[in-house]
Amino acid sequence: MRARHSLNQGLLALSEGDWPRAEKLLVEHADDSESPLLNYLAAARAAQDQGRMPAANQYASGPIRPCRIPTRRR
Repeated sequence: MRARHSLNQGLLALSEGDWPRAEKLLVEHADDSESPLLNYLAAARAAQDQGRMPAANQYASGPIRPCRIPTRRR
């Protein structure tokens, strides 16, 4: 619930041009979000609009999590 609220408020701040607030809100609970990639891509936009390209590039690469590949049972 907190992650969804943070995403919604972050997207609202982004649409209003409040990029520092948007970036903070979008990253704050991104790892707990149902759609962390959306959080990070929007945060990348907020960072880019502030001229913070290293942060924008880091966010745009998205969350790096281990991937579990299902194996076939024989």
